[in-house]
Amino acid sequence: MIGRNIPLDPRVVQWLVRSAPFGVIEFVPKSDPMIRRMLAFREDIFRDYDEARFVAALKDQARITGRQRITATGRHLYSFEHKRG
Repeated sequence: MIGRNIPLDPRVVQWLVRSAPFGVIEFVPKSDPMIRRMLAFREDIFRDYDEARFVAALKDQARITGRQRITATGRHLYSFEHKRG
């Protein structure tokens, strides 16, 4: 999201879940070295970008079926399935 200037907007998560009713999404926190490098020379316009907001947006659209930490810097994989109905 940060690399493409896409806001952490519930509509973006909704689009992702509707496009892939089952899937895995990686959440990368701002504390991750790659994100820190990406933001080093530009304004941080991603004030609403955090894991709690991401999880809330995902839970609104899907059932989270798994969460796995994949790095010491806090990257997580979230598996999900679209809520039916």
